[in-house]
Amino acid sequence: MDSEKFEPKLGDEIPETVLKKSENEIKNGYRIIVLDEFRGKENVEIYIYHPNQKQSSVATNIYAKAFSRLIKDPDILTVKQMEKILRNKRVWGDEEEEKISNLESDMRDIEYEVAMLKKNNQDSPNRIRPLKEAWEIKRIERHELFLEKDSYLANTVERRANEEEIKSKLSLCVKFADGTLVWDSFDAVENEEDGYSLSTIVREAMLFWAGLTQEIIDSLPADLVFGREEEKSENLPEG
Repeated sequence: MDSEKFEPKLGDEIPETVLKKSENEIKNGYRIIVLDEFRGKENVEIYIYHPNQKQSSVATNIYAKAFSRLIKDPDILTVKQMEKILRNKRVWGDEEEEKISNLESDMRDIEYEVAMLKKNNQDSPNRIRPLKEAWEIKRIERHELFLEKDSYLANTVERRANEEEIKSKLSLCVKFADGTLVWDSFDAVENEEDGYSLSTIVREAMLFWAGLTQEIIDSLPADLVFGREEEKSENLPEG
């Protein structure tokens, strides 16, 4: 099966080609992605590398400095402070968290039902398809709720410091095929005009640094998807 065309659904086994691709990337220490168009050129190869110890130290230091600077700004709140305000103003609180919890529970119930059907060799397309569709609807609803909550926290001290840390990693670990840096400084990342390509590179970098591919993410059960999804979203810098 061609990994490029693999569209995993609930309960599907990840093809060996996808797992092998991920294994090779970890072994080689980089991931190659191809942008259809970037800075006036077509089919541009981008190499994303794991940060080495020195680069990781630089990025961590960037976070620490950003946090120390931002925490002194009275107009920028911490995550904890923002969550307290949201709760007090009834923008986001126990009711919304319960909705997410219920959706997660429903998804796990569907996963269990699918697993039992497969175990008993009763997994005909007519029985599995509606379950997968129901699971996907709940996944989307849960994701939309998470994005809503995430939007309220996007401008907090921790999030903004984290964005600066990631941008520093991008300026150190993302290269063209000839080995030159895509961005040779933190400011270059900040000033990138192609927001779509930047977002694509950021997404792939975050997955790669976590040892994952989008295909693997899409095929994970709900419990694992939720944790990874939150981690990705929290780490995405603004384009």
